[in-house]
Amino acid sequence: MLTAAVDGAHEAVAKTPSLLPILRDAGVVDAGGQGLYRLLQGTLRYLVSRASVPVVGVGSAAGTAAGTATPASSPVAPAEEVFGYETMFLLQSRGAPLDVPGLREALEKMG
Repeated sequence: MLTAAVDGAHEAVAKTPSLLPILRDAGVVDAGGQGLYRLLQGTLRYLVSRASVPVVGVGSAAGTAAGTATPASSPVAPAEEVFGYETMFLLQSRGAPLDVPGLREALEKMG
């Protein structure tokens, strides 16, 4: 079922430029859709890598019957070539207060 979700997300993201003129004009795909696709793809790759029995699936994201994940083709350039999307995350402290100003200063130095 997850393989079908990954394949469906991949197809849907690839179609987004034809659905929204602003995406087509910019030559990009929908960032939120791309993010969800990557989340699903990462989950599938993890599960396949942890499988103790062969995983049989369909489509580019499923891997082979031997249970090895193969990368699905991407509608945008891989992250190692171009950073075409923004990544956000939430930090939580476990116990001690989080030094937000110090963290902000350290991150700003990295761009």
